[in-house]
Amino acid sequence: MIMQTTLTQRVEKILEENNFDYCKYHGCFDIAAKGDSLIFLKVLTNVDSFQIGQAINLKIIASDLGAFSALIGTHTRYEKLNDNIVYERYDISTFTPKTLENIIEGNSPLIHRSRGGFFAEMEPQSLRNARERSGMTQKELAVKVGVNKKSIYEHEHRKMMALHVFVKRVERVLGQEVSNRFSFDVPIIEEKNKPKTNFEKSVYLNFKKAGFECDLVYKAPFNIIA
Repeated sequence: MIMQTTLTQRVEKILEENNFDYCKYHGCFDIAAKGDSLIFLKVLTNVDSFQIGQAINLKIIASDLGAFSALIGTHTRYEKLNDNIVYERYDISTFTPKTLENIIEGNSPLIHRSRGGFFAEMEPQSLRNARERSGMTQKELAVKVGVNKKSIYEHEHRKMMALHVFVKRVERVLGQEVSNRFSFDVPIIEEKNKPKTNFEKSVYLNFKKAGFECDLVYKAPFNIIA
């Protein structure tokens, strides 16, 4: 089992080898790294020890600063994390150090692990173009891969996850990769923190009155982003 310190050192080495500047902290993130983009990383051997409060604050920071965020680890309580697979913990993309290295080097994974199995996201335009080049109608493709026409129609009109085995079946029939590789997304904030003290509330409201958009964050080096 990889120890916490060793895991952090491994992540730092990956960042250094790819020309990222970084600093360390201990809270909702452990490493803030700056290369072509800004990334906040939480590093935990057992990713199940990542708490929802940490996730909320990490998403707020990443969203407000236009950054990406990820949880780096090696296992859950029940299973080892495999390389080149994207897992998820409280809507935070989760993967191994090797997967992080591959993403940074431009070889992002296709497979997402979620409840129910392994999934991949099909790119609507790629699917439509590949089907049209093959000369098949939506119904003909649906018959060949064992689904109904509606399923093909929906995948051609919006990005959707599908079982990885289904995506591979479609790609074998079309003779072309039509799935999206993982890419970091700036998170959308749904949860907001509330002031914990009257002093925080006073400062927060003063910023708001002055015309600032504000968010409160905890488990971070600062309390307010304005």
